Amino acid sequence: MRHGEVHNPARVLYGRLPGYRLSTDGRHMARQAAEYVKSLERPVSALVCSPLQRTQESAGAFTELFRLPPGIAGQ
Repeated sequence: MRHGEVHNPARVLYGRLPGYRLSTDGRHMARQAAEYVKSLERPVSALVCSPLQRTQESAGAFTELFRLPPGIAGQ
């Protein structure tokens, strides 16, 4: 999945720039995605995200529901 909506009021084309966090709506989107996956009642054995702040914040909802520590891709 992609990360949730990013807080970016200046509308910067941030790409891989650090420091762009999820907006309130983005955190809600990530939580809804995690709840949907949980509702499928299928086993989830790993959680991997990129080193970007926004992807790690999105992974947080999955960490809570599935009790899996996120692995960071490339590390």
